[in-house]
Amino acid sequence: MGNIRFGLHRKYPPFLICFLWVIVSFYFLVAIFEPFFLMHDPNAVDYTMKFAQPSIQYPFGCDQLGRCVYSRIIQGARISIGYAVLVVFISCIWGTSLGIISSYYGGKVDRLIDHVCNLFRAFPEIIVILILAGLGGKNIFFICAGMMIMHWGIYTRVVRELTADGKMKNMVYVARMAGNKTPRIWIKYIFPIAAPAVLSMLALDFAGSLLAMSGYSFLGLGVQPPQADWGTLIGEAQAVFISYPRLIFFPSISILGISLSVNMIGDWIQQRYQAGEM
Repeated sequence: MGNIRFGLHRKYPPFLICFLWVIVSFYFLVAIFEPFFLMHDPNAVDYTMKFAQPSIQYPFGCDQLGRCVYSRIIQGARISIGYAVLVVFISCIWGTSLGIISSYYGGKVDRLIDHVCNLFRAFPEIIVILILAGLGGKNIFFICAGMMIMHWGIYTRVVRELTADGKMKNMVYVARMAGNKTPRIWIKYIFPIAAPAVLSMLALDFAGSLLAMSGYSFLGLGVQPPQADWGTLIGEAQAVFISYPRLIFFPSISILGISLSVNMIGDWIQQRYQAGEM
C-alpha cells in the first residue's frame, strides 16, 4: 500500500493538484460572473472590425462579423460549463439514487433496474442525440436530455456494485433494527460508501460531457446563433481556419484547459480512493 501511495503522489504532486483546482475555479468563476468579465457585447456585429487583430480593446481580436472573440469566449464559458454541469448533476442524482434503490431492495427491483441500464447501453449516444434533435429541432435542451438519458446508467452500476455486498446488507439490517427510516438509511449508511467513487465519476463525466457538448455544437446540433458555446465558435471559424487560426485556437484552448484539468482531478480522486486514502 505504501508503494502505491508513493506512486500516486509522484504522479500527482500536491502543487499540481492545487494548480489544477485554481484553473477549474477560475473557469467556474468566469462562468458564474460572466457579465463582470465581458469587455463588449458578445453578439454585437461591427463590420468595420472584421478580422481585427488582437489589441488592448479586443484581446483576442474580432471574428468574421467583427464580434469580440474574447467576449464570445467568456459567453461560451457560461453556456458550455453551465449545460455540462446540468447534464452531470441530473445524471448523477438520478443514477446514484437508482443504484442505491437497486442495492437496497435487491430481487426484482434490482433486476429491473439492471435490465433498463443494459437497454440504454445498447444504443450509441450519438444515435439518441440525432433522434431527439430530429424530433425537437436544434434545441440545446434536447441535446442535454439525450446525454442525461445515456449517462445516468454509469452511476447506477457503480453505486450498485459498491453497495450490494453482504456487509452492506448486514449494516442496513442493523440500521433498520435501530429504528432508522429508509431515506435516512440511504443517505447516512449507503451513500457514504459510494461517495468517493461518485465524486470521481462526476469529475470525469463533466469533462466528457463538456467535450461531447462542444462536439454536438460544432456539428450544429447544440447552441444556435447568435448565442455561442465553445464548440459553436470552433464551427464558425473552420471556414477561415487557414487565414485566421486564432479564431479556433482560443476556444480550443478553453475546452482543453478545463476538460484536462477536471479529468486529471477526477483521476487523482479515483486513484486516492483505490489506494484507500479516501
